[in-house]
Amino acid sequence: MTATRVFNGVMMTIARTPIRLNRLFLAILITFLVADTYPHPHLSSGVIASTWHYLQSALHQDSAS
Repeated sequence: MTATRVFNGVMMTIARTPIRLNRLFLAILITFLVADTYPHPHLSSGVIASTWHYLQSALHQDSAS
């Protein structure tokens, strides 16, 4: 067997395998959460923390008015 036939066989097997969208979504969500909350010295706070602080300040200003 040539390498091309093996590669084509593997690709056809992968193409026939159904993608489970719920597992894909869960993997993307977990990756986002870990990447966003993991501290790094050269990056600012993540999207989740920034959004949380923005909402808290907006709610605090509305209640103070």
